[in-house]
Amino acid sequence: MKKRLFHSFALRILAVLIVIYGVHSSFERDMGSKLTIYNPFGNWFNDDSIIRFLIDHLSIIGIYIYGTHYALKFIQRQEQRAVQKI
Repeated sequence: MKKRLFHSFALRILAVLIVIYGVHSSFERDMGSKLTIYNPFGNWFNDDSIIRFLIDHLSIIGIYIYGTHYALKFIQRQEQRAVQKI
């Protein structure tokens, strides 16, 4: 039981770190202008490392994965509470 609790806690910490790095990468790479098509093709490959490019963009994707996961958990809890009240 303690091992499972530790793994759960460690994975949540890892998820938070990925989100923090994703937010940092999002601002560093100016993703807002790319998502609004202000500058869609400019400076996509300005790094000297493809690994850094992939890590940055996967961490940005992690923001949306993390947000979607917890938004769905919140919605499920709200639905369960509504069913219990009936």
